[in-house]
Amino acid sequence: MNQKGFTNIVLVVVIVILVGAVGYFAFVKKSEPIVQQPTPTPTQVINTPKSSPTPTPIPTDPTANWKTFSSTALGISFKYPVSYIIMDRLSGEEKAILLGDKEFPKPDIAPWYHAPVTISKYEESKVNDQVSALSSVKRNTITIDGQTANVVEGNYQDYPAPGIPANNHIKIITITNKNLTITAQDSYAGEKSDWNSLLSVLSNFLGTIKFK
Repeated sequence: MNQKGFTNIVLVVVIVILVGAVGYFAFVKKSEPIVQQPTPTPTQVINTPKSSPTPTPIPTDPTANWKTFSSTALGISFKYPVSYIIMDRLSGEEKAILLGDKEFPKPDIAPWYHAPVTISKYEESKVNDQVSALSSVKRNTITIDGQTANVVEGNYQDYPAPGIPANNHIKIITITNKNLTITAQDSYAGEKSDWNSLLSVLSNFLGTIKFK
């Protein structure tokens, strides 16, 4: 066999091997199971409504529309309700300022007998007389415009004075550093007023006081 014939035989063998290899791989590829890709589940988007921030309540000033009174003689200024009447008795013997929500009785009666709120010069003996006539006495201290004030609260059971009904409430506040006494009571010109309402007014009133 010559060299040319041998070469042809080798070439045929190579071609057969290649064709067989290609056919084998084609068969194997066709026989592989087809893996089915899972269908992606659509994601559900939930729109949560945004909550509006709760507005911070703005505190209201109950004394914003109150009137202002100033006294050089007592060294004090304060605000009082527009529905209240104020009487300046500083030129008289009592030297007091009266506050109330209706007309005052005749001025010759001592002011603490008929005014819901009285501001006067501090007199120790007079305060002691008032306190000694009280029952169910409660004591505490508060601060008014940076000054310590002593508070005595109680009831008059049977105080021998004109214009004071029995069992009336009274609160006596003394600011000795400023030589002042503030008195509040529910006896008003021989009548009874609402004590809790008066205490509410008094609390706001004390917060407006400024000493000179």
